[in-house]
Amino acid sequence: MSRHLVPFVWLAGCGCFSYVRIDPGAPEPRRGTEVIASLGPDAGREFAVGQITIRGVTKVAGAVAYADADSLVIAARRLWSSDGDDYAGSEGLFTITRSQLSGLEQRRVSGWKSGVAAFSRRPSPEFISSSAAAPAAAASLRHRRNLNDP
Repeated sequence: MSRHLVPFVWLAGCGCFSYVRIDPGAPEPRRGTEVIASLGPDAGREFAVGQITIRGVTKVAGAVAYADADSLVIAARRLWSSDGDDYAGSEGLFTITRSQLSGLEQRRVSGWKSGVAAFSRRPSPEFISSSAAAPAAAASLRHRRNLNDP
């Protein structure tokens, strides 16, 4: 494996993501899509997580469990309240009617961020040698170093 290929293999597994605002007229997001939903100021939603109830939820991040023209159900990973605190959502289902929704962002792979990361990251020999598929790449790097030594 070439040392130039390692960043691309790394990015294929990790990648660089960003959230992109979804047009309100766009079709509903598919099940499993990672989103951040912003609620309007009058929504004043409450959400029970285990033994506590979070009041004044303003944002919900998680995967879409169900979506139609009237509502959106999110398996909440993170919740933000109007007092500025954030909480783990514990994958609880959070239903939002479209009238309560003030914004929706979808997680997407960012091509330019991934490209910058691929070309700016130069893997260290330790990174390559710790990779399961990289013994040949590590040997190649050692061989190149030995050729360059006077």
